[in-house]
Amino acid sequence: MAGTDYTGASGMGSIAAGAMSTTVSINVIGNTTPQADRSFSLNLIGINGALPNSLSAAATIRNDDIGTHAIHDIQGAGASSPIVGQGVNTLGNIVTAIGPNGFFIQDPNPDGSAMTSEGIYVSTLTAPTVFVGDKVNLTAKVIEYFGFTELAEISGLVIVSTGNPLPAAVVFDANRPSQDLLSLSCGTTNFECFEGMRVQIDNGIVARANQTFSADPYAQIFASASGTRSLRTPGLLYPLTPGVANPNAQQFNGNPHIFEIDTDALGAVPANTAITGGSRFAASGVVACNLGDYEVWPTAFTVTEANPIPRPVKSGQLGTELRIGSFNLARLCDTVADSTLPYLCPASGFEPTVAELALKVARLSDYLGNVLRLPDVIGVEEAEKITVLQMFADKISSDFGITYSAYLEEGNDPEGLDVGNLVRGDRIGNVVITQLDKNEMWLDPLDSQMHELHTRPALKLEATFDGHPFATIVIQPRSHNCVDVPSTISSCTQVEIERNRQMRFAQGKSIAMRVQQEHVAQSNRPLLVIGGFNDFPFGDGLVHLTGLIEGRYDDTSNVLHLDGPNIVAPPLWDALKSLPANEQYSYLFTEKFGEILGHTQVGSDRGRDVPTLQALDLALLNDAARAQFVDFEYGRANLDVAAADLNASTTAVGTSYHDGFVVRLATDRIFADGFGGDQW
Repeated sequence: MAGTDYTGASGMGSIAAGAMSTTVSINVIGNTTPQADRSFSLNLIGINGALPNSLSAAATIRNDDIGTHAIHDIQGAGASSPIVGQGVNTLGNIVTAIGPNGFFIQDPNPDGSAMTSEGIYVSTLTAPTVFVGDKVNLTAKVIEYFGFTELAEISGLVIVSTGNPLPAAVVFDANRPSQDLLSLSCGTTNFECFEGMRVQIDNGIVARANQTFSADPYAQIFASASGTRSLRTPGLLYPLTPGVANPNAQQFNGNPHIFEIDTDALGAVPANTAITGGSRFAASGVVACNLGDYEVWPTAFTVTEANPIPRPVKSGQLGTELRIGSFNLARLCDTVADSTLPYLCPASGFEPTVAELALKVARLSDYLGNVLRLPDVIGVEEAEKITVLQMFADKISSDFGITYSAYLEEGNDPEGLDVGNLVRGDRIGNVVITQLDKNEMWLDPLDSQMHELHTRPALKLEATFDGHPFATIVIQPRSHNCVDVPSTISSCTQVEIERNRQMRFAQGKSIAMRVQQEHVAQSNRPLLVIGGFNDFPFGDGLVHLTGLIEGRYDDTSNVLHLDGPNIVAPPLWDALKSLPANEQYSYLFTEKFGEILGHTQVGSDRGRDVPTLQALDLALLNDAARAQFVDFEYGRANLDVAAADLNASTTAVGTSYHDGFVVRLATDRIFADGFGGDQW
């Protein structure tokens, strides 16, 4: 501004013949108040002897005033620094961590505000010359790097003293970072106010094992400081708001407390160290940021309780226990390209070679034998044909000396995938297989035409174990894809979303009616509905397919209504309820969320990805089966493995994108009339 930043001037001048320039002098008014760069304009008019006859230009007065600021003032209470772009002095801060190209400092005298950070990262671009515990005075420029406030372009660094105690660490625990969307730790976000600060985690648990990137095969893990993993919970998908059609639906909060840890960023663990999902740990370090994702870079990291992978189920008592399992075979396809175009059976789009199929079958055999430990009956999903399922059975016989009979009926899936059973001939007798409702039709609202309702029709098995009859129904309804998000964040149209909800609702009712028929016909015979439900054990606020089959559907929490009593009565019991909360998962899905979940840049993709553990593979038991219930376990070999180890595995590890399970029943327990509900 003229008069405060410079002295305005006007006058006449000339450029000598043959010259190309002249000088115009402007008096800049100096001051010691830090401020942004200032600009002014220069206008030349009435030019004689040259064209054009007028010119204009802009000039900049670069600010070289350096103010002194505490770190909390540099950070500010908002998403970015209030003095970004300025040079600053900051005095008396303690070096808390050293990286290869920078270091972290923290003010030992906090301002008492929970909304401002007391730490900051100093970018040096080369190896720092300071040490942890140094007290330093620093002159540098404030910048924002992918939303992370930093000090860069260092022009002055003085080490005042060494060996100083470190400032107190912020404790991350069950309450911090917050798990409550309505009361986040940093106001509108969950991590901004901890940027650059020391943190301590005493009860951490790994939500997801190491990711992998091209230059870093064992990259960041996802973690929780609360001791609870990144589980899907009841309600509508965050951040959608419950609609008027289901005002009682809960809201899934998206697990805002989950964050990433780059365990080897500061050398806390050796490079290429695998950390399995579900492992517990203690750590201390600093809150950093990597391309918009908040991360903890630990200076110390100790696994206090490792989750070994693979982790097999218990073998059970072979004499009296009936062991029934379920496992998704992850597209067990043969080598023949004969599925209906444009669909192909394998996810890769190419049928496996003979060698690839042999390896997959060998790995599946390893999983069934050494992780699920050779259950008596195993319901399987995603097998293409009886021939390839029999190939799997033959491999088990070769590896373990146990003969399984394979059962599969072709369904309506254009990809050619079906459900089936593998049954141990040495323990199970009188097997009868019935495919259910392959030809049931429904009116598809997308084209107003009648189509088969079940792409992968359910398969009922009736058999005896040690003279006792039992039955299973293996199911795999339509997936949960394209049922809960609008087209603004998905490729699905609203019409497709509504159609898919209706299809799942119709499939759930159809299966429920079959379950009720079994109730009426043989209520004292143990019945288990098993398989990949492609649904949660609780409502998602839209269509609770599992609740329909279970007999616990709640109209008020769903957009589609039964408008009457549940079909299945008495209701089935979900064996998942017998597990601790941290074990209630069989599938890992990546949700996209916004900045409160640890991403500073919210764009069209809604922010960073967050792993969500879901229980899609379930076992629902009638009262007769529950009376004999002993145990329910998932065989862990797939979801909790570091990505690099999955990609390189030739064993049971990484055979599927699901973990299979086994239910154990004690057949010497006799079901008596009167047992029901939730009582033993």
